[in-house]
Amino acid sequence: FCLSRGLGDVYKRQIETGAEEILNITECKEINESGYYFLLNDITSGGTCLTINRSDVTIDCQNHSITYATKTVGYGIYLGNYSNITIKNCIFINGNPQVESHGIYSYYSKANNVKIYNNIFNITADYDGRYSTGAKLYDLNVSFHDNILYYNWISKTAFWYYSAFSIMGDENMKLYPQYFSEVYNNRIYFYNYGQGISALVQIGTVNFHDNYFEDVLNSYNSCFFSTIGN
Repeated sequence: FCLSRGLGDVYKRQIETGAEEILNITECKEINESGYYFLLNDITSGGTCLTINRSDVTIDCQNHSITYATKTVGYGIYLGNYSNITIKNCIFINGNPQVESHGIYSYYSKANNVKIYNNIFNITADYDGRYSTGAKLYDLNVSFHDNILYYNWISKTAFWYYSAFSIMGDENMKLYPQYFSEVYNNRIYFYNYGQGISALVQIGTVNFHDNYFEDVLNSYNSCFFSTIGN
């Protein structure tokens, strides 16, 4: 019994991951089917690159890069209202420092069991793109850990309120079950002004621990900014 190399690789990955089906990504797209996805090459988008439209999705970039928002507002990966999502081994690069963008973005998603780990976020922001982050996550149960974030502020105008990572729990979510999230073992490097983690939590619980911050250029930075409401 013999296998071709390609088919053998698929079976090997199924054994290693425990996934019933292995799917491949070679370009920016919408993900409309549950499954375990491997990114096979670097990909680029003028706006949003990958949009997840199903629960039970794993994206393993295998250390390939996702460059996004080269022309207009967009995200590396957009999370909809879906649960059991894993994003790992990706390199996120915002393509235009003058455009607001986020490597991973969710907005009032109410998602459960989201895992984001072993990723690298390379973010460069000018004043017009000052609200860009590596990841901006609203209202979901997420485990964000073992990621590396580089944030380079290139504007001559000082602006302290941007951040490499932002997590929010909005008071409008009170009709839904409270969420619990963890942010740990991340390494965040500042270049010029800004803050490492922004946490604006009006409802729910976020556990932060064992995160490392480094002000590379000895600029005026804060490691952590939080507002715990209600």
